[in-house]
Order: sequence, then C-alpha cells, then structure tokens
Amino acid sequence: MLDEWAHRHLKRPFDEGGRFAAQGQVHRPLLNALLNEPFFEQQPPKSTGRDLFNPAWLDAKLVGFEKVSPEDVQATLVALTAITVAREIERHASDCRAVYVCGGARNLVL
Repeated sequence: MLDEWAHRHLKRPFDEGGRFAAQGQVHRPLLNALLNEPFFEQQPPKSTGRDLFNPAWLDAKLVGFEKVSPEDVQATLVALTAITVAREIERHASDCRAVYVCGGARNLVL
C-alpha cells in the first residue's frame, strides 16, 4: 500500500527513503480503521498480497477519512506496516533473532 499511495500522489513507484511519509503524522483513527482488518487476527500460516491489500481495499478503508492529508495517510500506512509485522513477531515468533526485509528496507521512516 505504501507504493500504491506514493504512486498516486508522487507519480513515482515508491516513497524514496520514506521522505513522503516523513512529512506526515500518523492519524490514529485511520490507523485503527486499517488495523480493523480480519486478516491480521488470523492464525498462521497465512500469506496475502495484492489479492487483499490492493487499491480497492485502501479506498474502502479511506471512506470517512477524505480530509486526512496524503502525507498523513502515508505515515499511517508506514505505522500499519510496522505495527502488524511487530505484532506477528511478538505473537508467533517472540524468540526470533533476525527479521529479513524485502522491499522497503531503505524507507528510513519504516
């Protein structure tokens, strides 16, 4: 979703270095709405991608949040990513010693 949102508003394929997100603030009510996704409560093993988290999903979640700035949406999407990954590690792999990141590794805000 980070790349999708950056593409919409920056006309670039991604938020280079997280600079777009860094201009915003996490919008807590929007973050709560995004976290209210049943997928996040499913037990592993699980996997998803654009089949669930796609532009239509994001647009549906943004209903009622039209006044949130694009930068704040980006910052909130970063928070969503970090929180959901951290929660899954804590719930299911609390003894892990390393997390390997593919994509987004250079996003300093993430």
